[in-house]
Amino acid sequence: MSRIGTKAVAIPSGVTAAIDGGQLSVKGPKGTLAMPLSDNIKYEVGEGAISVQPANESREARAFWGMQRTLVQNLITGVTEGFTKVLEITGVGYRANA
Repeated sequence: MSRIGTKAVAIPSGVTAAIDGGQLSVKGPKGTLAMPLSDNIKYEVGEGAISVQPANESREARAFWGMQRTLVQNLITGVTEGFTKVLEITGVGYRANA
């Protein structure tokens, strides 16, 4: 059983999610993102959350479960906060110029 997959993905205010034509599309203040749905996973868009469950008891469905939940979470993060990257250099012997 997936520890990550059991948690529902919260949908913040100002974000809408819909399933149409084999795609999950998420629309928020920073734009719209979509991803194709896997046949081995069952997606449910409820009020305030998206839940992800395996569609069957196959090994592949259980393997995809946590990954698909994380991809859904990344869609939500992308339309609310956007992409950020922080460069952190630690140790001795590195040379970096700004």
